[in-house]
Amino acid sequence: MSNYEVINTETGEVVTDQFSVARRRRLTDTQKVSARSANILSQLIVDNGGFVFALFKSEALTELGSLNNADMARLLYLGTFVGWENGKLRSDNGKDVYTKRDLPKLLGISRNKAHALYEKLTESDTLHTDDDGALYINTAYFYRGDNVEGLLASDEEDIRYTRIFKATVRFLYEDYGKARTASRLGVLYRILPYVNFAFNVICWNPRETESVDKLSAITVEALAEMLGYSKKQELTNTIDLMKTRNGDNLFCYFGSSSKTQGLIVNPYTIYAGNAKTLRLAEDLFKIARNMKPQKRGSGAA
Repeated sequence: MSNYEVINTETGEVVTDQFSVARRRRLTDTQKVSARSANILSQLIVDNGGFVFALFKSEALTELGSLNNADMARLLYLGTFVGWENGKLRSDNGKDVYTKRDLPKLLGISRNKAHALYEKLTESDTLHTDDDGALYINTAYFYRGDNVEGLLASDEEDIRYTRIFKATVRFLYEDYGKARTASRLGVLYRILPYVNFAFNVICWNPRETESVDKLSAITVEALAEMLGYSKKQELTNTIDLMKTRNGDNLFCYFGSSSKTQGLIVNPYTIYAGNAKTLRLAEDLFKIARNMKPQKRGSGAA
């Protein structure tokens, strides 16, 4: 038997032990395409250390209005440590359970900053502790498990979710989350409700999955205004700075002019869609990345 891992692409869990290897029947061409797509998503999950679901109500993160961008970056990072189905913060091997006392070291910030963040998160019911002092993130915000659809169905409000890949987010936090640049990483969390479910384009209709031609992209200028930047340049400085573990762009521009310029997010960082649309999301990102750069403000970058 060869060494391999079987990944549940819906939950990100390694489930190899649940399967035995058997002689496969001959697949149709359609089945072969589906199998290849599933393998691509599975490999993406393995390469990025698994994922957690980030959840949000409708197209906004209004419940987190008390958090600034730096706070959101730290919450995003904490979200990568949620335990299976219960939201308990713990190490990947499950041996260490995190408490309030662990926050300064885990987040790489001072005690005062960690305490201030803790107060904000507990007041907003995003974080809570049990009788033993263990920290839990509310599963309405971050979740690992095989019943995310059931979790959504149990809520009366309109809930959406996306996958955030743990290794990539942690790498970004190591680079940007512990210093003054923490506010830059917070932008990634704030744009999640606007990332298209299938194609990773930042748009007004993130639920549109039928055709990329039907997307209504949010321009960089409009996004900057939505996120509270006084100038578009402040947002583009953040966009241009952030890179993934392999040095790739976290965001890429597309569009023929500065007025229509939009953004697509690297699917190796966050991705909500299924295996079938992943290849298209990858191709769209590669096309945007390979577009010839133009002078800032005069065209697509």
